[in-house]
Amino acid sequence: MAVGYQTVTLAWDPNPEPDVCAYVVYYGTQSRGYPLATNVGNVTTATVYGLDEGRTYYFAITARNLSGLESNFSNEVTNAIPAELTNKAPTISIIADRVTTEDTVVGPLPFVVGDADTAVANLTVSGYSTNTALVPDARVVFGGSGSNRTVTLHPATNAIGCTRVVVVVSDGIKASSTSFLVTVHASADPFDNWLRTRFSAQDLADSSRAAEVWDSRADPDKDAQDNLQEYAFGMDPLRNKSSAEVVIPAVVTATNGACLALTFPRRKNDASLVYTVEVSSNKADWTGQTAVRQTAVQPIDAEFENVTFQDASPIEPAHPRFIRLRLTHHAVVESVTDTYMGMATVIRGALPSRPRTTQFSLPVVNSASAVGVVTDRGTVSITDTNARWSSGQFAPSNGAFYAEFESGYMADIVACSTQTLEFPGSLPSEIVVGQVYRVRPHFTLASILGAANKIGLEAGTSPANADMVELAVRGEDGRNVVRRCYFYSSVPGYTGWYDWDCYGAADTVVYPEQALGVTRKQGGDILLVVSGVVKDNPTIVPILVGNNLVGTFQNQRVITLGELNLVSGDPVTGLAAGWNPGEADNVYVVNPDQTTSTFFYSSLAGYEGWWTAACDRRADDTAFEPGSAFYVTRKAPRAPFNWRIPSE
Repeated sequence: MAVGYQTVTLAWDPNPEPDVCAYVVYYGTQSRGYPLATNVGNVTTATVYGLDEGRTYYFAITARNLSGLESNFSNEVTNAIPAELTNKAPTISIIADRVTTEDTVVGPLPFVVGDADTAVANLTVSGYSTNTALVPDARVVFGGSGSNRTVTLHPATNAIGCTRVVVVVSDGIKASSTSFLVTVHASADPFDNWLRTRFSAQDLADSSRAAEVWDSRADPDKDAQDNLQEYAFGMDPLRNKSSAEVVIPAVVTATNGACLALTFPRRKNDASLVYTVEVSSNKADWTGQTAVRQTAVQPIDAEFENVTFQDASPIEPAHPRFIRLRLTHHAVVESVTDTYMGMATVIRGALPSRPRTTQFSLPVVNSASAVGVVTDRGTVSITDTNARWSSGQFAPSNGAFYAEFESGYMADIVACSTQTLEFPGSLPSEIVVGQVYRVRPHFTLASILGAANKIGLEAGTSPANADMVELAVRGEDGRNVVRRCYFYSSVPGYTGWYDWDCYGAADTVVYPEQALGVTRKQGGDILLVVSGVVKDNPTIVPILVGNNLVGTFQNQRVITLGELNLVSGDPVTGLAAGWNPGEADNVYVVNPDQTTSTFFYSSLAGYEGWWTAACDRRADDTAFEPGSAFYVTRKAPRAPFNWRIPSE
């Protein structure tokens, strides 16, 4: 039992050496004989409890450094404790020293209090920590009742080190104390150690910074990868970098057809981190490792290896496949990558007597290169003061990039400074401060069809003897849509994609809403398989004057003409209705037999709705399959309008 009657408070000057980490108070009832000692931590004042009445005590101080070396004794001071005959001080039992790991609650630790003069129910207990950065005083919590009490310690988040915790019992007049040393070691968890090497101790000790900076789901560099993904893939959480550089979806040729595959870096020596590749046919029902197989392992270094997993089921026309990676940490924390889709489109071969055109759209986008929140906006720019991309990273010299806003709008990036993105024209008023945005690279002709014509379209020496690819592109005035055609050149020294005027066209941008038309002049069917990230958020795109060749962005759902949201009731904000197809704006499709079907929205009283051009049947239920394409014809002199494409 630690029995005490009186206290003495000591103060001393600090030792000037820079590596001093603690002071030890030595004391006893003989000069220069100190059988008692207590480590009080790195402080310059301390109270010694439990001194016997009627005795003289001698005190001296030493300093300890980080290496455990201890200084000589300081000058000695004495204090005579007066004798008293009434109200003995309460008693408190010894609490053993404790060693633990970071982010671990210590306790509840039991101890016993007593008093010869006062009922134990009336005794109060309190305590404090000599290192409040490790264990704040407010996190020294007491429990129990009567003579059986407990103390529980809640160390600061991510903090390591040591502290002496002093527990005091008082009867209101006199007090006694005991103390114990608490040592908090760094966690053995590799992820926790990784956090410590990437973030400051100040940030890690501040729980209010967790969601923004250091939690496993935080994304401090705003690149659309949370910290668990950054750790799992060996990335820098404070440097903006697209996961597309490390998590690589692909379409591979297998014995059963074209299959989705996912390649990514995997840590070798962290059993608490589980990588699970999942696949699905509908984005709702996901199957783990039993439906995929590992096809490649390539060592990178001592920590990482590059692995490839392949879907066991092929991508087939009208049967897309989806793949993603789920990260599980200690069987609790989960982070899921983007969902990647593989879709197959049959490019039909030429008819016996004439060419045949196949039109299709891509209901996918590229992985985000950055994600953030708008903190300021100008007429043609946005600023994100928390952005961590580099100046010029998304400039046109590095490729074609666009910003995608959560409101649904998209805008090409024409300049990029450290925290500002600039656009070619005025931004819509719906893009406001506080709105989330993503920066994505555009698809191009080469990225879809292959820089070297991977799908095998008929190449030629001119557009006249080659298969053709059609896009409806935005005109220079930004109001009209213009038809552009492209072909793959077979001319030696000039192989590659060219436009009708024989200018290089490999980098021609294919906007997310744009569909493509491929006209085969000879040969049989070709299967085009593409992959990308599923886009689930709203999409708002311009419908310009002319024939806009577009898609629905549906990757699973069949959508009807009546559901396309093209007619708003106001010809300024949607397609114009009319009594006949000549008066109204139109929608038309090229059928597999190369005939066309044209539709218009009737404004005739009693016959409102979508009709065929021949007015022989209603067309509201005309179905558009995922990945299909159609023309939206906006007639002059009507102005362009913004179309909100229905989400999946």
